[in-house]
Amino acid sequence: MCKKILSFLLPLVMITSICSAATYVWINREHATDCTSITDGKSRSLCYEEDSQRLFKCEPTGAGNCDTSAEWKLITGASHTDGANCTAGNSPLGVDANGAVQGCFDVATQTEVNALDHSDHGDGNNCAAGSYPLGVDADGVVQSCTDATTEIDSVIATHLTVVADTNTIGHLNDTDWDIFNGKASALSGSNNQCLTDDGSGGIVSESNMTFDGTILTVPDITTSDSVTVGGSNPDSLFEVDGPQGLAIETVTGNTTLNNTHSTILVNCSGSCTITLPTAASSYNNTDGIGRIYEIKKIDADADTVTLDGNGSETIDGATTAVITTQWESLTIQSNGTSYFII
Repeated sequence: MCKKILSFLLPLVMITSICSAATYVWINREHATDCTSITDGKSRSLCYEEDSQRLFKCEPTGAGNCDTSAEWKLITGASHTDGANCTAGNSPLGVDANGAVQGCFDVATQTEVNALDHSDHGDGNNCAAGSYPLGVDADGVVQSCTDATTEIDSVIATHLTVVADTNTIGHLNDTDWDIFNGKASALSGSNNQCLTDDGSGGIVSESNMTFDGTILTVPDITTSDSVTVGGSNPDSLFEVDGPQGLAIETVTGNTTLNNTHSTILVNCSGSCTITLPTAASSYNNTDGIGRIYEIKKIDADADTVTLDGNGSETIDGATTAVITTQWESLTIQSNGTSYFII
Protein backbone atom coordinates (compact mmCIF):
# COMPACT_ATOMS: atom_id res chain seq x y z
CA MET A 1 0.00 0.00 0.00
CA CYS A 2 2.85 2.37 0.92
CA LYS A 3 4.48 1.60 -2.45
CA LYS A 4 1.31 2.60 -4.26
CA ILE A 5 1.06 5.83 -2.26
CA LEU A 6 4.70 6.57 -2.90
CA SER A 7 4.40 5.93 -6.67
CA PHE A 8 1.39 8.27 -6.72
CA LEU A 9 3.03 11.05 -4.71
CA LEU A 10 6.39 11.14 -6.47
CA PRO A 11 5.14 12.53 -9.79
CA LEU A 12 3.29 15.24 -7.88
CA VAL A 13 6.45 16.06 -5.96
CA MET A 14 8.42 16.19 -9.18
CA ILE A 15 5.85 18.52 -10.76
CA THR A 16 5.86 20.77 -7.71
CA SER A 17 9.61 20.89 -7.70
CA ILE A 18 9.80 21.75 -11.42
CA CYS A 19 7.30 24.57 -10.99
CA SER A 20 9.17 26.07 -8.10
CA ALA A 21 12.05 28.49 -8.30
CA ALA A 22 14.60 25.69 -7.79
CA THR A 23 14.59 22.28 -9.41
CA TYR A 24 15.09 19.15 -7.20
CA VAL A 25 15.41 15.58 -8.28
CA TRP A 26 13.77 13.22 -5.73
CA ILE A 27 14.74 9.62 -6.09
CA ASN A 28 12.44 6.88 -4.91
CA ARG A 29 14.55 4.15 -3.36
CA GLU A 30 13.82 0.94 -1.49
CA HIS A 31 15.74 -1.10 1.04
CA ALA A 32 14.81 -4.49 2.35
CA THR A 33 15.73 -3.90 5.99
CA ASP A 34 17.52 -0.58 6.71
CA CYS A 35 17.24 2.67 4.74
CA THR A 36 19.64 4.41 7.12
CA SER A 37 22.48 2.18 5.88
CA ILE A 38 22.43 3.86 2.42
CA THR A 39 25.52 6.09 2.02
CA ASP A 40 24.82 7.71 -1.35
CA GLY A 41 21.41 9.22 -0.74
CA LYS A 42 20.63 12.40 -2.62
CA SER A 43 19.18 15.39 -0.80
CA ARG A 44 15.41 15.09 -0.36
CA SER A 45 15.38 11.57 -1.77
CA LEU A 46 12.92 9.13 -0.24
CA CYS A 47 13.59 5.56 0.86
CA TYR A 48 11.00 2.93 1.58
CA GLU A 49 12.04 0.29 4.15
CA GLU A 50 10.23 -2.89 3.20
CA ASP A 51 10.35 -4.98 6.40
CA SER A 52 9.18 -2.18 8.72
CA GLN A 53 7.03 -0.37 6.12
CA ARG A 54 8.61 2.96 7.08
CA LEU A 55 9.51 5.93 4.86
CA PHE A 56 12.74 7.92 5.30
CA LYS A 57 13.86 11.26 3.78
CA CYS A 58 17.47 12.18 3.00
CA GLU A 59 18.47 15.46 4.71
CA PRO A 60 22.27 15.94 4.47
CA THR A 61 23.82 17.96 7.25
CA GLY A 62 26.07 19.66 4.68
CA ALA A 63 26.80 19.61 0.96
CA GLY A 64 26.80 16.19 -0.56
CA ASN A 65 24.97 12.95 -0.02
CA CYS A 66 23.34 11.28 2.99
CA ASP A 67 26.24 9.06 3.97
CA THR A 68 25.35 8.55 7.66
CA SER A 69 22.31 7.00 9.31
CA ALA A 70 21.55 10.23 11.19
CA GLU A 71 20.93 12.04 7.91
CA TRP A 72 18.05 9.72 7.01
CA LYS A 73 14.99 11.18 8.80
CA LEU A 74 11.97 9.02 9.55
CA ILE A 75 8.88 10.71 8.16
CA THR A 76 6.28 7.92 8.56
CA GLY A 77 5.99 5.19 11.18
CA ALA A 78 5.09 1.61 10.56
CA SER A 79 1.48 0.62 10.32
CA HIS A 80 0.51 -0.16 13.89
CA THR A 81 0.30 -3.84 14.61
CA ASP A 82 -2.54 -5.11 16.75
CA GLY A 83 -3.69 -8.15 18.60
CA ALA A 84 -3.90 -10.04 15.34
CA ASN A 85 -0.10 -10.37 15.49
CA CYS A 86 -0.55 -12.52 18.62
CA THR A 87 -2.05 -15.95 18.20
CA ALA A 88 -5.57 -16.72 19.33
CA GLY A 89 -5.86 -16.73 23.14
CA ASN A 90 -2.82 -14.43 23.51
CA SER A 91 -2.55 -10.72 24.25
CA PRO A 92 0.28 -8.24 23.55
CA LEU A 93 2.56 -7.35 26.43
CA GLY A 94 3.20 -3.91 24.93
CA VAL A 95 4.25 -1.91 21.87
CA ASP A 96 7.34 0.12 21.08
CA ALA A 97 7.54 3.79 20.06
CA ASN A 98 6.59 2.83 16.54
CA GLY A 99 3.57 0.82 17.63
CA ALA A 100 5.17 -2.57 17.05
CA VAL A 101 4.05 -5.37 19.36
CA GLN A 102 6.88 -6.32 21.71
CA GLY A 103 5.61 -9.67 22.89
CA CYS A 104 2.55 -11.78 23.62
CA PHE A 105 1.39 -13.85 26.58
CA ASP A 106 -1.01 -16.73 26.98
CA VAL A 107 -4.12 -15.41 28.73
CA ALA A 108 -5.06 -18.85 30.01
CA THR A 109 -1.75 -19.75 31.65
CA GLN A 110 -0.36 -16.22 32.23
CA THR A 111 3.10 -17.75 32.02
CA GLU A 112 4.86 -14.43 31.62
CA VAL A 113 2.87 -12.76 34.42
CA ASN A 114 3.49 -15.61 36.84
CA ALA A 115 7.19 -15.36 36.06
CA LEU A 116 7.27 -11.84 37.54
CA ASP A 117 8.72 -11.48 41.07
CA HIS A 118 5.85 -10.85 43.44
CA SER A 119 4.69 -12.12 46.85
CA ASP A 120 1.26 -13.25 47.91
CA HIS A 121 -0.52 -10.31 49.50
CA GLY A 122 -1.01 -10.65 53.26
CA ASP A 123 -4.44 -9.94 54.71
CA GLY A 124 -6.26 -9.61 58.03
CA ASN A 125 -6.10 -13.34 58.56
CA ASN A 126 -2.40 -12.94 59.32
CA CYS A 127 -3.39 -11.00 62.45
CA ALA A 128 -4.97 -12.67 65.47
CA ALA A 129 -8.68 -12.35 66.15
CA GLY A 130 -9.49 -8.87 67.48
CA SER A 131 -6.46 -7.32 65.78
CA TYR A 132 -5.91 -5.63 62.44
CA PRO A 133 -2.85 -4.86 60.25
CA LEU A 134 -1.13 -1.49 60.68
CA GLY A 135 0.28 -1.61 57.14
CA VAL A 136 1.79 -3.68 54.33
CA ASP A 137 5.11 -3.56 52.51
CA ALA A 138 5.71 -3.19 48.77
CA ASP A 139 4.87 -6.88 48.26
CA GLY A 140 1.61 -6.60 50.20
CA VAL A 141 2.89 -8.48 53.24
CA VAL A 142 1.47 -7.42 56.61
CA GLN A 143 4.10 -5.53 58.61
CA SER A 144 2.56 -5.59 62.09
CA CYS A 145 -0.74 -6.02 63.89
CA THR A 146 -2.38 -4.06 66.69
CA ASP A 147 -5.04 -5.02 69.21
CA ALA A 148 -8.28 -3.21 68.35
CA THR A 149 -9.33 -2.80 71.99
CA THR A 150 -5.99 -1.24 72.91
CA GLU A 151 -6.25 1.23 70.04
CA ILE A 152 -9.81 2.20 71.02
CA ASP A 153 -8.76 2.80 74.64
CA SER A 154 -5.86 4.92 73.39
CA VAL A 155 -8.20 7.07 71.31
CA ILE A 156 -10.53 7.56 74.29
CA ALA A 157 -7.62 8.52 76.56
CA THR A 158 -6.33 10.98 73.98
CA HIS A 159 -9.54 12.69 73.00
CA LEU A 160 -11.73 12.48 76.10
CA THR A 161 -9.73 14.62 78.52
CA VAL A 162 -10.90 14.68 82.14
CA VAL A 163 -11.74 18.11 83.48
CA ALA A 164 -10.06 18.81 86.82
CA ASP A 165 -12.59 21.43 87.88
CA THR A 166 -15.39 19.64 89.71
CA ASN A 167 -17.40 22.86 89.74
CA THR A 168 -17.81 22.56 85.97
CA ILE A 169 -21.26 21.12 85.48
CA GLY A 170 -21.22 17.67 83.93
CA HIS A 171 -17.53 16.91 84.59
CA LEU A 172 -15.66 14.95 87.26
CA ASN A 173 -11.97 14.91 88.09
CA ASP A 174 -10.06 11.63 88.28
CA THR A 175 -10.72 11.09 91.99
CA ASP A 176 -14.43 11.83 91.82
CA TRP A 177 -14.82 9.69 88.72
CA ASP A 178 -13.22 6.72 90.50
CA ILE A 179 -15.53 7.24 93.47
CA PHE A 180 -18.57 7.60 91.24
CA ASN A 181 -17.63 4.58 89.17
CA GLY A 182 -17.16 2.47 92.30
CA LYS A 183 -20.42 3.60 93.85
CA ALA A 184 -22.35 3.33 90.62
CA SER A 185 -21.41 -0.33 90.31
CA ALA A 186 -23.20 -0.96 93.61
CA LEU A 187 -26.43 0.62 92.41
CA SER A 188 -28.31 -2.47 91.38
CA GLY A 189 -31.41 -4.44 92.25
CA SER A 190 -34.66 -2.96 93.50
CA ASN A 191 -33.01 -0.62 96.02
CA ASN A 192 -31.97 1.95 93.38
CA GLN A 193 -29.63 3.81 95.70
CA CYS A 194 -28.81 7.49 95.23
CA LEU A 195 -25.48 9.35 95.21
CA THR A 196 -24.84 12.44 97.34
CA ASP A 197 -21.98 14.82 98.09
CA ASP A 198 -19.92 13.75 101.11
CA GLY A 199 -19.30 17.41 102.02
CA SER A 200 -15.66 17.45 100.96
CA GLY A 201 -16.02 17.27 97.19
CA GLY A 202 -16.39 13.50 97.08
CA ILE A 203 -19.37 11.30 96.36
CA VAL A 204 -20.98 8.76 98.69
CA SER A 205 -23.79 6.30 98.26
CA GLU A 206 -26.85 6.71 100.49
CA SER A 207 -27.92 3.13 101.04
CA ASN A 208 -31.16 4.26 102.72
CA MET A 209 -32.03 6.86 100.10
CA THR A 210 -34.10 5.25 97.36
CA PHE A 211 -35.92 6.26 94.21
CA ASP A 212 -38.37 3.90 92.52
CA GLY A 213 -38.89 6.10 89.47
CA THR A 214 -41.75 8.02 91.07
CA ILE A 215 -41.02 8.55 94.77
CA LEU A 216 -37.75 9.74 96.32
CA THR A 217 -37.34 8.44 99.85
CA VAL A 218 -34.88 10.41 102.00
CA PRO A 219 -34.62 9.16 105.61
CA ASP A 220 -32.06 11.78 106.69
CA ILE A 221 -31.12 15.05 105.06
CA THR A 222 -28.71 17.73 106.25
CA THR A 223 -28.35 21.05 104.50
CA SER A 224 -27.61 24.66 105.35
CA ASP A 225 -29.77 25.83 102.47
CA SER A 226 -33.51 26.31 102.36
CA VAL A 227 -35.60 23.36 101.29
CA THR A 228 -38.97 23.51 99.59
CA VAL A 229 -41.23 20.67 98.62
CA GLY A 230 -43.61 21.36 95.78
CA GLY A 231 -42.71 25.05 95.64
CA SER A 232 -39.92 27.40 94.63
CA ASN A 233 -37.84 30.23 96.13
CA PRO A 234 -38.44 29.38 99.82
CA ASP A 235 -38.33 32.18 102.39
CA SER A 236 -38.02 29.73 105.29
CA LEU A 237 -35.56 26.90 105.88
CA PHE A 238 -38.28 24.35 105.13
CA GLU A 239 -41.47 24.90 103.20
CA VAL A 240 -44.16 22.53 101.92
CA ASP A 241 -46.44 23.70 99.15
CA GLY A 242 -49.25 21.22 99.56
CA PRO A 243 -50.52 18.67 102.07
CA GLN A 244 -47.97 17.01 104.31
CA GLY A 245 -48.05 13.76 106.19
CA LEU A 246 -46.70 12.89 109.65
CA ALA A 247 -46.44 9.58 111.40
CA ILE A 248 -49.57 8.72 113.41
CA GLU A 249 -50.04 5.70 115.65
CA THR A 250 -52.76 4.38 117.97
CA VAL A 251 -51.67 2.81 121.24
CA THR A 252 -53.81 0.83 123.68
CA GLY A 253 -51.46 0.62 126.66
CA ASN A 254 -48.38 2.10 128.32
CA THR A 255 -45.93 3.33 125.64
CA THR A 256 -42.42 4.83 125.60
CA LEU A 257 -41.92 7.23 122.71
CA ASN A 258 -38.82 7.44 120.48
CA ASN A 259 -37.65 9.21 117.31
CA THR A 260 -40.09 7.25 115.11
CA HIS A 261 -43.20 8.68 116.80
CA SER A 262 -45.00 11.91 115.98
CA THR A 263 -48.76 11.85 116.62
CA ILE A 264 -50.02 9.38 119.25
CA LEU A 265 -53.71 8.45 119.58
CA VAL A 266 -54.36 6.91 122.99
CA ASN A 267 -57.17 4.35 123.18
CA CYS A 268 -56.73 2.63 126.54
CA SER A 269 -59.40 0.65 128.35
CA GLY A 270 -58.03 2.00 131.61
CA SER A 271 -55.53 4.61 132.71
CA CYS A 272 -52.20 4.43 130.87
CA THR A 273 -48.87 6.27 130.77
CA ILE A 274 -46.99 7.72 127.82
CA THR A 275 -43.30 8.00 128.78
CA LEU A 276 -41.21 10.58 126.95
CA PRO A 277 -37.62 9.97 125.80
CA THR A 278 -34.89 12.11 127.34
CA ALA A 279 -35.19 15.73 126.35
CA ALA A 280 -31.57 15.65 125.19
CA SER A 281 -32.23 12.77 122.76
CA SER A 282 -35.11 14.78 121.28
CA TYR A 283 -33.00 17.86 120.67
CA ASN A 284 -30.34 18.82 118.07
CA ASN A 285 -28.03 20.82 120.27
CA THR A 286 -25.85 22.00 117.33
CA ASP A 287 -28.70 23.65 115.47
CA GLY A 288 -31.13 24.20 118.36
CA ILE A 289 -33.94 22.03 116.97
CA GLY A 290 -36.33 20.22 119.33
CA ARG A 291 -38.62 17.29 118.49
CA ILE A 292 -42.39 17.74 118.71
CA TYR A 293 -44.92 15.14 119.92
CA GLU A 294 -48.69 15.39 119.83
CA ILE A 295 -50.67 13.10 122.17
CA LYS A 296 -54.49 12.83 121.95
CA LYS A 297 -56.97 10.82 124.05
CA ILE A 298 -59.63 9.19 121.83
CA ASP A 299 -61.36 6.73 124.19
CA ALA A 300 -64.52 7.72 126.08
CA ASP A 301 -63.59 6.05 129.39
CA ALA A 302 -63.18 8.10 132.55
CA ASP A 303 -59.56 6.96 132.88
CA THR A 304 -56.62 9.28 132.41
CA VAL A 305 -53.62 9.51 130.09
CA THR A 306 -50.43 10.58 131.87
CA LEU A 307 -47.47 12.08 130.04
CA ASP A 308 -44.37 11.31 132.12
CA GLY A 309 -41.04 13.05 131.65
CA ASN A 310 -37.96 10.83 131.58
CA GLY A 311 -36.65 10.50 135.14
CA SER A 312 -36.80 13.91 136.83
CA GLU A 313 -37.30 15.82 133.61
CA THR A 314 -40.33 18.08 133.56
CA ILE A 315 -43.20 19.14 131.32
CA ASP A 316 -43.96 22.82 131.82
CA GLY A 317 -42.12 22.54 135.15
CA ALA A 318 -44.06 19.48 136.40
CA THR A 319 -42.88 15.88 136.23
CA THR A 320 -46.13 14.86 134.51
CA ALA A 321 -49.01 16.24 132.47
CA VAL A 322 -52.47 14.57 132.49
CA ILE A 323 -55.22 14.30 129.86
CA THR A 324 -58.63 13.39 131.29
CA THR A 325 -61.19 14.18 128.56
CA GLN A 326 -61.92 12.40 125.29
CA TRP A 327 -60.59 14.33 122.24
CA GLU A 328 -58.30 16.39 124.41
CA SER A 329 -54.70 16.64 123.20
CA LEU A 330 -51.32 18.07 124.22
CA THR A 331 -48.50 19.14 121.89
CA ILE A 332 -45.08 19.20 123.51
CA GLN A 333 -41.56 20.07 122.32
CA SER A 334 -38.10 19.46 123.77
CA ASN A 335 -35.51 22.19 124.41
CA GLY A 336 -32.80 19.70 125.30
CA THR A 337 -33.38 19.63 129.09
CA SER A 338 -37.18 19.66 129.47
CA TYR A 339 -40.46 19.47 127.51
CA PHE A 340 -42.90 22.30 127.04
CA ILE A 341 -46.58 22.33 126.08
CA ILE A 342 -47.00 24.48 123.00
